[in-house]
Order: sequence, then C-alpha cells, then structure tokens
Amino acid sequence: MGREPGDSKGRDVKTFLRILSVIYALGALLHLIQFLNIPITGRELMYADMPPALRAMVKVLLFLDTGTAVGLWLAKRWGVTFFLMAAFGHVILYTAFSALYGGGRGMVAIHALAITGYLVFWFRSGRPYPEG
Repeated sequence: MGREPGDSKGRDVKTFLRILSVIYALGALLHLIQFLNIPITGRELMYADMPPALRAMVKVLLFLDTGTAVGLWLAKRWGVTFFLMAAFGHVILYTAFSALYGGGRGMVAIHALAITGYLVFWFRSGRPYPEG
C-alpha cells in the first residue's frame, strides 16, 4: 500500500503537463479568435486581410495548440508529441522566419522555457511522459 519512490516525480510531470495544457489551450483560443476574424483590440491584422502564409500559420498553430492542450491534459504520449511540434514550431517561426511572421521574442522565450521545463521534468523523472 506504500507509495513507490517514483510516484511523486510522475505526479510532478503530470501537473507540469496539465499547466502546459492550459497555456496551450489559451493559445489555441487566440488562434481560433484570429481564424474566426473576431477583433479584440481593433488594431490587429484580421484573418481576412492576412497574406496566405499567415493564414496557413494560424491554421497550423490552431491545430497544433489544440492537439497539445487535449493530449497533455489527458497525459497521452501523442500529447507530448503535439507539444514538441507546437513548441519547436513556434520557436522556428519566430526566429528563422521572423521576416515573414514577425519577430516574437516573448513567444520564443515562453516556448523555450516550456521545452526546457519539460526536459527538466523528463530527466528528473526518468520518463518522457506520465504512465497511463
């Protein structure tokens, strides 16, 4: 009936992934608002006025962020895969393609911290995702 030594580490990973899930759900919501052409501040570039490359980015990030949010909340292996694709995708878009998509140093920092945090929890717990 006693807990195994790794239980708390696995619980820590699951908690961290749930926090990331909420953050990526908010990101997905923002991309959905963009996709639906709903103005928030009145100063943003509306989806209908975006060049095709930006429209494609909004659709891809909406898909990846939604998959990340659901998969991490459910603590599924595919959720971690979505997370890594979404996080690295954001970093690549805002660094390597900053001329096309605009530089987002804050976004790069957020996603880099998320990746770093995930790696810390992974190495600390000894497994890349929670069991179950």
